[in-house]
Amino acid sequence: MSYEWAEKIAVSIKNKAPDQTASVEVMKFALISLFNGTTVMVACLLIGGITGKMTETIITMIAFAVMRFLAGGFHFESALTCFLVSTALLSTLPHIPVPDGIQIYLSIISIVLLLIFAPSDVKGKTRIPEKYFLYLKLSSILLVCGNIFIGSDLLLKAFFTASLMTVKIRR
Repeated sequence: MSYEWAEKIAVSIKNKAPDQTASVEVMKFALISLFNGTTVMVACLLIGGITGKMTETIITMIAFAVMRFLAGGFHFESALTCFLVSTALLSTLPHIPVPDGIQIYLSIISIVLLLIFAPSDVKGKTRIPEKYFLYLKLSSILLVCGNIFIGSDLLLKAFFTASLMTVKIRR
């Protein structure tokens, strides 16, 4: 459904200001991303509210989004798949306990994955010049290191999950 709406809106915008707008395809992609991100946030907030984990869900979403911005990661081909997986993941993470003693191991795994793979799948998909990619990598690693001292299980789960998504799997 978001594909159809995005196409109609993009064509409408292009028709109103043909010389002052990006291509229909570029606007359509941006609108689909906006629709998808918004629906994921609303769905997660509803689930977080229903389950009594609203604050935890908000923290998880923000931490995950920041890490994804810095480290990049896998993207699904379908907006529907992205919506379903993202909503399930972000609304489930606040409910998963982290057993005592494994926090440091999850942090180390995250750091290693980020050292090897970050930033992942961002080339050509961001306006950030490639010369700054090393800073993205270092910033993502610093976030994980900072959380070792903070000790937040919520941040740990969001960062660990996002770092897993940087792994490039060849088909």
